[in-house]
Amino acid sequence: MNADSTYRFQTVLFSAPGLFWISIFLVLPTLLFLPIAFASANPYGLPALPITLDAFKEVVGFMFFGWTPANIMIISRSILQGIITTIASLIVAFPVAYSISQSRSYLKPLLLVLIIIPSWTNQVVRAYAWMELLGPNTMLSHLASTIGWIQPDMGLYPSSFAVFIGLVYSYLPYMVVPIYAAMEGIDWSLCEAAQDLYASPLAVFLRIIFPQTMGGIIVGAILVLIPSFSNYIIPELMGGNKSLMLGNLIANQFSSTPDWPYGAALSVVLIGISFILLLILKLLSRLTGRQEGPTL
Repeated sequence: MNADSTYRFQTVLFSAPGLFWISIFLVLPTLLFLPIAFASANPYGLPALPITLDAFKEVVGFMFFGWTPANIMIISRSILQGIITTIASLIVAFPVAYSISQSRSYLKPLLLVLIIIPSWTNQVVRAYAWMELLGPNTMLSHLASTIGWIQPDMGLYPSSFAVFIGLVYSYLPYMVVPIYAAMEGIDWSLCEAAQDLYASPLAVFLRIIFPQTMGGIIVGAILVLIPSFSNYIIPELMGGNKSLMLGNLIANQFSSTPDWPYGAALSVVLIGISFILLLILKLLSRLTGRQEGPTL
């Protein structure tokens, strides 16, 4: 057995447990959604024969009383919320990752742990903490009322802003860590050479630092964008009825207003959108020349 065969065998061997886990708990449930999505709904909302495309027609807005843009708006809002969350996380994470990378060696592990520790707490608990901070009669709500952002005696929660804060807080560590890992591989001598040639700080950032961290940015964008646009817990708790997103709409079809085929069709659409977003990020990775980015 040559070196290449040995390497492939070791790759398959070490990947097998993870692939098995993903196949059983992710791929198989997803495949089970497909026949349900093409089924009809009986009077109780459960899948039944005959096979039909009615659920997918409902997804694009063709309801019993005619066409409505409600679903399109929910899907668009979810994607927009994910994009805004990703951009905000990047803006906050980049200077944080840079500060950690420039810290003393013995401080780096401690600072990374401090960034990661909040994500060890259950997301529901963290959402309730922000609900208390953004509720009425709190310092943040009084400040927002003073500058005329909200009415007196009202809180910043529930609202789309509260959902935005909750999403950024929840997924920020997933942006910081990949960018920090990319910054650890930066050739800082190039920055020094550029400064010696009188390059401005902005030029050093745009031409040297940013391109070398693009791989970490792409990985962070994947880890933030995909789960944030399909998140269920934070919009449910912090948005109330003011920020219905795709994840909440899907959950409703299996609980409060049962319609399993419709919910399965929405789930298939969610998976399809996730796949498209992954392809877009992969394309961005190729266009920037950062082939060490994520392999999709």
